[in-house]
Amino acid sequence: GPELIAVPNLAGMTLADAQDALLDENLRPSFRYEASLDVAEGLVITSEPESGSELEEREKVTLVISAGPEEDPIPNVTNLDIEAARAQLASAGFVVGTETLQDSQDIEEGIVIGQQPSAGTEAAPGTEVQLIVSSGPRFLTMPDLEGVPRTPAEEELTRLGFTDIVVEEDFSNDMLEGIVIVSDPAASQLAERDETITIFVSKGPEPFPLPDFTAKSVPEANSLAVERGLTLVVDPETVEVTLSSGLVGMIAAQSPPAGSEVVFGDEIHVRLGVLLQVEVPDLEGMTEEEARAALLDRGLTLNVVGTIEVPPESGLEGLVAAQNPEPGDMVDDGSGVTVDIGVVTPEEPPPDDG
Repeated sequence: GPELIAVPNLAGMTLADAQDALLDENLRPSFRYEASLDVAEGLVITSEPESGSELEEREKVTLVISAGPEEDPIPNVTNLDIEAARAQLASAGFVVGTETLQDSQDIEEGIVIGQQPSAGTEAAPGTEVQLIVSSGPRFLTMPDLEGVPRTPAEEELTRLGFTDIVVEEDFSNDMLEGIVIVSDPAASQLAERDETITIFVSKGPEPFPLPDFTAKSVPEANSLAVERGLTLVVDPETVEVTLSSGLVGMIAAQSPPAGSEVVFGDEIHVRLGVLLQVEVPDLEGMTEEEARAALLDRGLTLNVVGTIEVPPESGLEGLVAAQNPEPGDMVDDGSGVTVDIGVVTPEEPPPDDG
């Protein structure tokens, strides 16, 4: 019978080369396309019948040509969070390429805001899809943290997306220790996410040395106390003071003492001076000088008002013979004691009968 021709191995050839090879063998080429992942577009995948088959002259051989991989539309992954976007692309046979972060004032962090190629583009499996992901807003509104404890304040800033939070401590008469006094930037201001946000936290009031309230009147002391943020309490107990001290009716004692460390809001207790009460000594029989010295010893003064007649045998001639107030009486410090000096009237000599 007629001589048979073996179909040559054409896999991997271009369409044109494969057609020429078949014509050289006196075979009649035709072709069709088929999608292929492994064989590049335009090259022969196989032939029908396959290579090695024996045919008669002029019989037909169909070349199966690669149309390249089968293409599918790329899914739309914008507005998904990045995890969901990666999963959806992978299940559709695509590969996630680079993920670029970009600020977005309206779209929260971690949401896909762009893709390349765009959704619906026909592409072969394994095609890389580049994603643009929101890094959240660049500008955030500062919350009002005044009066908030330190830890919740820091947590709130972190939750809002601020990344650089600094805590400074300051004395404050208005805020308890550990409470936020103010922030910088201030409440309601727009701030960049990565700028330094400082919160000033109270250390409580600043201690200061207590002023000296002694020798002041109550109104004077009160205005000084108010100026320093202290509360003045006038105790009912009093302090006995001498007239010369100048403290009668004034503040004579304070607790805590002057110079003690106090803080805003502390109570200061004071006591007023009242005149010391002194017992009058018995001056009878003293010289004027002795009486003056005895009184001076007790903070009293001597007033000599005159003389008083005393019997000769009294021994009080030229000495203190009477006093007012009486010995043992209690008088104000600085009071005067009046005395009379004894005099003896010489007896008239008996009339001389002579």
